[in-house]
Amino acid sequence: SLIYWKQITEGQVGIGQPNVNGTKLSSLIVPVAPLPEQLAIVSKIEQLFSELDNGISNLKLAQEQLKVYRQAVLKKAFEGELTKKWREQQTDLPNAGNLLEQIKREREEAAKDSGKKLKKVTSLTENELENLPKGWNWTRLGNLVEEPKYGTSKKCDYNINGIGVLRIPNISDGLINDSDLKFAQFDSTEIENYQLKAGDILTIRSNGSVDLVGKCALVSTKDEKYLYAGYLIRLRPISPLVNSKYLLNCLSSIDLRYQIESK
Repeated sequence: SLIYWKQITEGQVGIGQPNVNGTKLSSLIVPVAPLPEQLAIVSKIEQLFSELDNGISNLKLAQEQLKVYRQAVLKKAFEGELTKKWREQQTDLPNAGNLLEQIKREREEAAKDSGKKLKKVTSLTENELENLPKGWNWTRLGNLVEEPKYGTSKKCDYNINGIGVLRIPNISDGLINDSDLKFAQFDSTEIENYQLKAGDILTIRSNGSVDLVGKCALVSTKDEKYLYAGYLIRLRPISPLVNSKYLLNCLSSIDLRYQIESK
């Protein structure tokens, strides 16, 4: 108990290996209850500790069930089940095919303005694509984002006076966690190349664990002051035609995870 450990800590001797001796142990102050109450206290402690252990087991089970439930929600979302009733109440919904044509024109215009050749994305040739709700379309991810871009390979450190660089540890549950940042100095060209803006999606491109490869996080306004490292890829959805949170959830679904892990 705290009463014991506080006295033990204060009574430790020795420099290399702290220790206590029999004399110091004998001098510790211990609360004593009548014997029947001692037994009652022990019984109550064991009961509560048992409930606590069961609670931990139940929490672990709940966490596993939560993962399954989240995937079930995502599966229904991208099969159109979550919005089925909403869709039935709409009278003039646009077609995703028209949206894809509009996105294509946006990508072509952006490439023309930058003077860069637009990279072609392989066409869909599969004959066994699952059926989608009316008005939906299948497409390649590359058709919905600007050209994917790797981050900087510049060496970063905690003690450099420079710009924060997002790395693999900063990709956390769909969000950017900037509690563990390394820094580096960059010139204006490098900053332009590796800058981020709200709505970007960062994904892990290389890791020893296949579970982490392809894991994504959404960049928010507060993250725009950072750049990103080479083990990450920046996906920039064609705004405002593609919703970044929609795409993030899609990339987190079991079907997309299967595609990533199978490659």
